[in-house]
This record gives sequence, C-alpha cells and structure tokens, in this order.
Amino acid sequence: TVVYVIDASGPMISSLSDVLAEVNRSVASLLPTQRFGVVLFRQNGHDSGTVSFSTELLEASPRNREQLRRWLGTV
Repeated sequence: TVVYVIDASGPMISSLSDVLAEVNRSVASLLPTQRFGVVLFRQNGHDSGTVSFSTELLEASPRNREQLRRWLGTV
C-alpha cells in the first residue's frame, strides 16, 4: 500500500508537473495487487486544503492507473 502526498502550494508550483509525472511513473510500476492513494495539499496564506484522487485506496489496475493519469492532468 502506497499513499502519495503531494505539496501543491507556493514554491512547489513551478515543479509540480515534474512531481506529477513522477507519481504517474511510480504508480505505473506498482503491481495490480498493490493499492495506492494520492492526496494533494495546498496552502495559500490562511487558506489551505486537500484534494484526494479517491476516498479509498485503489488497486493499481490498468483502469485505476489510467484514471489517475487523467485526474492528474486536470491538476
């Protein structure tokens, strides 16, 4: 089981596309029997929050990996 927690705020914005590409690469290397989750967190001054790919851990099936790839493309 792997959970990727990604800082998507402030100084990380400039390298976020590289980080997301690395998450995609890492998830692609998981076995289909492994489970994963992805959480993005942002902090802008006093405003902060998180966004999750899914509310539960998912198997690293080809379908779930493709859904993650598409979701990360919208970030």
